[in-house]
Amino acid sequence: MKPMVLIVGRESLIGESLISFCKKSEHPFVATTRRNGQFNDTTIYLDLTDDPCPWRIPAAVECAVLCTGVTGLAACENNQVLSHSVNVDGMVRLIEHLQNRGIKIIYLSTSQVFDGNNSCVATDRPQNPTSVYGLQKTMVEKYLMAEEKNAVIVRMTKVLHPGTGRVGEWIKALQQNKTITPFLNMVLSPIHMDQVVNTLIKLIEGEYSGIFHLSGEKDISYADMGYYLVSRLGLSPEMVSTISADPSLLAKGALPKHTTLDTTRTRHELKIEARSIWHVIDQVFQETLHL
Repeated sequence: MKPMVLIVGRESLIGESLISFCKKSEHPFVATTRRNGQFNDTTIYLDLTDDPCPWRIPAAVECAVLCTGVTGLAACENNQVLSHSVNVDGMVRLIEHLQNRGIKIIYLSTSQVFDGNNSCVATDRPQNPTSVYGLQKTMVEKYLMAEEKNAVIVRMTKVLHPGTGRVGEWIKALQQNKTITPFLNMVLSPIHMDQVVNTLIKLIEGEYSGIFHLSGEKDISYADMGYYLVSRLGLSPEMVSTISADPSLLAKGALPKHTTLDTTRTRHELKIEARSIWHVIDQVFQETLHL
């Protein structure tokens, strides 16, 4: 019998993708939303800024995947009080509420818990964030680890999803014969959304705890990705006009030297290999064209 999973944050990209998988595979789930009037058998209301007492978590839930929160470096830095109340205070209240019920936690984290000065960072490396977002994620990570909770932490690099983000924006612009302007000095180590979902399902259905990493095998610049997309569309490299990002105009932590994480444990225990970043970008490229 597959365990019923609570997906906290059905409107997030990861939440939406996990729900889609659960529906197709008939995996029992219930998801949360902050939107009023959209409740049904698989959707319940939950707002991390609320008192947890009224939260009505179904009795059958055995595992919770925490996909919600204020994301984005600038959003967290520019709204520190609000983002802390959601990403730290509200998240810890939710974790306590769920684990008082004996519900296993899968907490989604980020490579931003590190400063980006080193590549392929190991799971046991101490966190040293430079961004507000990374600091907030670190605080919840440390809470989970210090309390020895029944929990899994999944740190991820940049997740690509068909039709969204830079890839979707750039493909649309290029198809309209518009030049794109990617950054030369901003890097990413992309993973595909299906890697995330496959990993989460294995963690939901298995007996795991501790930290797992999902990462591409190396970093590339956004300019590199832009040139690749132009090539795949058969266009001239002149459709790419590279620029350098000004650190003074960006949130702290936006320009790390590296984003890659060591995925040894993920490969060995979950049997999920790090994919070629070009394979990931090409997969998203082709899927975006077919939307």
